[in-house]
Amino acid sequence: MVRQDVDTSLPSTVVVVDDRQDRYHSDGFEEAVDVAASVVSASQARGFPVRVVTTSGHRVASRAGQASVHLMDYLSGLQAGRSGAGQGLGELGPETMRSRDHDALVVISGSVTQEDLAAVATLGRAYAIVVLVTVGGGDTPPRPFGGGLHLHGEQAEDILRQWRLGGLRSTAPARAQR
Repeated sequence: MVRQDVDTSLPSTVVVVDDRQDRYHSDGFEEAVDVAASVVSASQARGFPVRVVTTSGHRVASRAGQASVHLMDYLSGLQAGRSGAGQGLGELGPETMRSRDHDALVVISGSVTQEDLAAVATLGRAYAIVVLVTVGGGDTPPRPFGGGLHLHGEQAEDILRQWRLGGLRSTAPARAQR
């Protein structure tokens, strides 16, 4: 009999979708949901557990190896709240994010404030990889973000192209050195 050593802890991903309408311009929220769906799909394709959290307090999860249609259905029905509705990134404390230790945090928003950036950096302390995605905002460059990788674009396609071009590979070692 051949014994195989198997690592039972699979990388997991938490995807936070900022669903406050005042953060987005034009079709920005729909583009943000497209980015979230891509992250969820890629994680599930690799058999990783995924949790989706919104700033309005909703949480939906799939287990490792579970290609969960309900997560994609949930995202397809997600609507932005009224202007300013939702608790905001600063109120997503550890109790909201609680689960087993996570490996990657992906926060998706439109325009972000300095308080939002600080909140993402604080949340990110429990994660090996932190990615902040901002959608829309025209030619406004992304604000400096010291907590991880910051991807910015007008459309989901622009952002996902940046992701595929190796943004994560170039920042993962920098996070580990902290």
